[in-house]
Amino acid sequence: MDKIKILAIAPYWGMASVMKQVGQNRNDIELTVKLGNYKTCLEVLREEPDYRYDAIVSRGGTAELLRTAASIPVVEIDVSVYDVLRCLKSAQHYLEKFAVVGFSGITECAVQLSAMMQYDFTVCTITAESDIKGELQRLRDQGVELILCDRVSMVNAEELGMNAMFLSSDEASIAAAFDEAVHVCAKYGHFQKQNAALQKLLGVLAPGTSLFTPGGRLIFSNLEQQPGWVGLVEQIQMMLPCLTVGNEPVQRELEWKGELLFLSAFGLEHCGQRCLCIQVRQAQTMPVETGKGVTITHRNEPLFNDVSRVGCAVLVGEIGRRIPAYYQSIWPVLILGETGTGKDTVASILYRNGPFHERMMVTVDCQVLTPRRWKALLSRDSSPFFRTGITIYLRSVDRLENETAEELFRFMEQSNLCQRNRLLFSGVLDRPDIEDEYVLTYLKNHFSTVVLRLPALRQRRQDIPGITALYINQLNMELGKGIIGFASEAMALLQQFGFDGNLAQLSRMMRTLMLTTPGPYIQAEEVRKLIHEELPQRSQLLPRGFAAVNLNQSLEAINYDIVRLVLEEEAGNRCRAAKRLDVCRSTVWNMLKRNKES
Repeated sequence: MDKIKILAIAPYWGMASVMKQVGQNRNDIELTVKLGNYKTCLEVLREEPDYRYDAIVSRGGTAELLRTAASIPVVEIDVSVYDVLRCLKSAQHYLEKFAVVGFSGITECAVQLSAMMQYDFTVCTITAESDIKGELQRLRDQGVELILCDRVSMVNAEELGMNAMFLSSDEASIAAAFDEAVHVCAKYGHFQKQNAALQKLLGVLAPGTSLFTPGGRLIFSNLEQQPGWVGLVEQIQMMLPCLTVGNEPVQRELEWKGELLFLSAFGLEHCGQRCLCIQVRQAQTMPVETGKGVTITHRNEPLFNDVSRVGCAVLVGEIGRRIPAYYQSIWPVLILGETGTGKDTVASILYRNGPFHERMMVTVDCQVLTPRRWKALLSRDSSPFFRTGITIYLRSVDRLENETAEELFRFMEQSNLCQRNRLLFSGVLDRPDIEDEYVLTYLKNHFSTVVLRLPALRQRRQDIPGITALYINQLNMELGKGIIGFASEAMALLQQFGFDGNLAQLSRMMRTLMLTTPGPYIQAEEVRKLIHEELPQRSQLLPRGFAAVNLNQSLEAINYDIVRLVLEEEAGNRCRAAKRLDVCRSTVWNMLKRNKES
């Protein structure tokens, strides 16, 4: 018997890895695995024509969408009760109200578990016709701050600035889907693709052309063949409402990765329906000069940078409830915080939810720019400072020399830069007197700048369980693992740690713990060992009983650092720490409690 040729489209890396492992252990299928979600699966189908395969295997909303476009059987990977239960157990560490959102395969399991386990959460079932973003906004208005969902809802939740946990499928569910695909193909045989009309159309279309159904589904596009236009078709799909045409062609401008494009839209009869044809051509204009400390970001690019890519930790807790107030601010925003608190992530979130989110954000890294490069930015036509209607993020603006800062501020005042664009700034609070220096003082007192302060992780210890729950969920997807959470003692140790590197350090530690943990729960011994490795290196070079302490702080803060360092040396044992310090255990407990509350 010939092998069944299966195209498996996985919404995340972890599932793709498990699919490959399952496929290697079978001799009845020939497996091709591609990454694709609800928004990109049709593009995958275009790159891998379905006539090459016998069946397609995917999950959730992606599978439902593929059924509308593919001419061969599409088998859906079911979400098991265990899959939902594992995610619910992780969500229990999250202190805020949460909801389960997804297609019926997910929510039916959730309803059963809610009744069986007496869990208290909201369940929202969506369909292909649902206004997913509208449903999520309704849940947010009801006080829901965490969504347990499939990939479709997760993308929409991130766009709304809501935290989300992904409901992943285990190996058994994937193997069952492959079994079903083999059964379907054996019973019904191979479906031949009938698309002669489309093949004829492809031969006459000009370069830079896309064709959409009246409902907005992509039929064909050759945009990806043009250098630098990868991903452009998704951006055009977002613009379809303003490209709807009658009898006359419609033209629009689009700024894409620093170049200006002209879009021409006109109606075209195809297979008995009035389709929308979009042709794209380049405009002759000066692109924004990038490189050497200047980068361009677009809204359709991935949200999280490497510092805080594992879940949007900055949106957890009180600070997460404050950030949305800054979304539509017409004034410049100065983001202040210690190293690793997520300043770049917050700037990206403010851009994506701000007044100019349909256009690019230009990031200017003040820490790496030379005086010569600054001079070019303030004088050349290709500088982003001469654009209008974009977001400009000046990263680490506190690192500017005073002379350079004066030139920048003079240019901002003379050119009305703040009135023409949305400006975001960030500054690193790495010493107590940094806010008193010229650059930050001037920004706070001019241009109607508003300040957004990001707390250090030691000031929001109560958020650590919720943050780590998001990290575990995302890393389970990437690693194909099924870790549920922390043992109670392990979480207590983590909350006591100082985290000098804040969210960046916690993210790094979580990656290590997820790689090294063999069981379903992260245990205290693994956390204790990692905490010892993460202690400041300069302290590790000193003999036991000696440590480096920051003296540029209050006496209370110095005493707290001393208690914390001794507690870390004693592996979190408060009795031994109190004995070494010659104080009562209640003194140690009260000092830890005061600093946790502050």
